[in-house]
Amino acid sequence: MTSTDPGTARSIAPPRCSNWSPPRILRPVDDSDDPRSTTVRASSQPVECTASPKPRKLGTDANARLTSSTALVLLVLLAVEGVTVLRVGSLLTLHVFIGMLLVPPVLVKLASTFWRFAKYYSGSREYREKDHRC
Repeated sequence: MTSTDPGTARSIAPPRCSNWSPPRILRPVDDSDDPRSTTVRASSQPVECTASPKPRKLGTDANARLTSSTALVLLVLLAVEGVTVLRVGSLLTLHVFIGMLLVPPVLVKLASTFWRFAKYYSGSREYREKDHRC
């Protein structure tokens, strides 16, 4: 949601957290010479806001991200491997190197796919419900 400043034609972006304001620190402030007289006021000094990190959600979403990101890596490596097949005589070293690089992503892809298969057929509710979402 952007708005236009009436004085200019440029657009103004909304703040990141529109309903958030920084907390104010209450500190004792001595307003008089009497040591027993202490007033508590809100400090105008900004407070550093550190958002707590969200806990990582493991499950169907994490498995889907792992499977799809591994598929992307495999797609790139297999494309390069396919190019090296065209001139395998002169690119044999590169062909073998890329072939060795393919082993870990293939194992990760197989493991994540098997995990989903095992969880689905063992009756995991989360994996069965994910299959039927639109």
